Amino acid sequence: MYEGWLSDDETFIVLAEVPDGPVGYAFVTVGPGYAGWRTGRLAELQTLSVLPLYRGEDIGGSLLAGVWRRLEEREVDEIAITTALVNVDSHRFYERHGFQPAFLLYYGKRERFEG
Repeated sequence: MYEGWLSDDETFIVLAEVPDGPVGYAFVTVGPGYAGWRTGRLAELQTLSVLPLYRGEDIGGSLLAGVWRRLEEREVDEIAITTALVNVDSHRFYERHGFQPAFLLYYGKRERFEG
């Protein structure tokens, strides 16, 4: 998926680096928005990751700020983020940075019967 996204000119990555090298990144795609919900062009934060040793230093916040700057250049005002329901640390992080839950995604997997 990432390889395909990278072929799109609107996809971008923001890196967080220290003198020893990269410590985190944000991977963002931009698309037309949701069909059933009124939005303009919509960014999706596909991945935001910070090395465990550097968490708690607001590197994630700096990455989000970098994402917003890049989106401003593209005149994109909205970001969607998907995170696992059990990842409450990420919920707190995004809420601290002004995001609010908007959808609830239900996931199911059918059982396979052998016989």
